Amino acid sequence: MKKTIGALAILTLGVGLALVPTTARAACAGAVSFGQISSGHPSCSAGGYCYVTSSGLRTNASIQGTFWMMGNGNTAVGVGIDNGNQGNLDWIPDLGFGGGVALNGTWQAGPAGSPDGCPDTLGAVSAMAIGLSDIDASTGVATFAAACVKRDGGAATEFDYNTIVPLTNIDLKPIAKPSITASTRVGDNSLVTVGSPNFASIFYTDNSPSCSLTNVIKQYDVWVKEVARDGAPPVDRNTPGNWVLGNTCNVGGPCQVTVDCAATNCDAFLAVSPRFDSGFGTLRVGANSTRTQAGQTLATPPKPKSIKKIAAPDHR
Repeated sequence: MKKTIGALAILTLGVGLALVPTTARAACAGAVSFGQISSGHPSCSAGGYCYVTSSGLRTNASIQGTFWMMGNGNTAVGVGIDNGNQGNLDWIPDLGFGGGVALNGTWQAGPAGSPDGCPDTLGAVSAMAIGLSDIDASTGVATFAAACVKRDGGAATEFDYNTIVPLTNIDLKPIAKPSITASTRVGDNSLVTVGSPNFASIFYTDNSPSCSLTNVIKQYDVWVKEVARDGAPPVDRNTPGNWVLGNTCNVGGPCQVTVDCAATNCDAFLAVSPRFDSGFGTLRVGANSTRTQAGQTLATPPKPKSIKKIAAPDHR
């Protein structure tokens, strides 16, 4: 029988945490729980519990996240089986006693809205994935993570992120800057080729069949930021209003992006971010690539140095 969380659930994490689900319309008739709230695990922390960690601000305001049922999410609100318009405060609570934030939610309505759909429609065997990003306000570094576990309908926490192997905190980490493998001039534009990133370092799984890296992070986005010739590199990692999506490509293959300076001379920087199963992405990008150029005039290569010929000494 499915275990549910009632109107008032008391969770003891060191000093304790009280969760009060609302009586608003629920995505599921009975709550389906998920999180890192199963019994204590010393391998994660001295207090025995696992958390969401990062080098960024590490709050439920700075951490942005999405959750969905593998193969069944939809980026449109009201469609699919995913977090819908439910806010982070409902499922990434700040524990408030030194641990930071942790996954702890249900497929039910909360103060900020409701998830879309219910995992119950998929039967007993299903998997749930979560994508996360954070930002460090002082350094401007963005960090990322994705995690996926299968369902155990008989457990108190049905999607238990304390079953990832090896057991650890879900630690958001930076991703490598894009590797530019080629740049070809096409008219006044540049066609830039980027090598595929490797997201293994930011991926957490219980090793169930649906939760492989290739299933959860299928693609990657390549973003473009154009600046004036010799202009300063971009420092903002947030995509809205700062970066333009250049292309979305499959992980494992290269990606080509056109840098168009609109008949002027410009430089450009590229950055990548993971694109997850069901089309979900992040609103942040990784580190800048090296500078690339486009426009009517490209950089002039330095002239080869001339070496003055010196006659050999005459030892006669």
